Amino acid sequence: MQIIVRPARAEELQAAEELVVRSINDLTVRHGFGAMASLRPADFQQFSLNDDPDGLWVAEADGELAGFAFSWISGNFWFLAELFVSLPTIKVAGSAIRF
Repeated sequence: MQIIVRPARAEELQAAEELVVRSINDLTVRHGFGAMASLRPADFQQFSLNDDPDGLWVAEADGELAGFAFSWISGNFWFLAELFVSLPTIKVAGSAIRF
């Protein structure tokens, strides 16, 4: 399995938000806190994609969403705001990630 990392498209943002919520809830449930994240419309991600199309990325494995990254730029400052991956997919792929 090869994982491809590429710029995100508008029609993928809601699926990326679903991956974020699943990832957060998986972590919080495993640590005994229960589900904490809830699904919301991907309005902020859409705003960010419109503002900086180079700042949102997805990883796909065999045509399925396997990860999502979101960066933000303010002046000369860049930071990685979100990075979520589907661990079962990434573990299966091993070192197959290609940029």
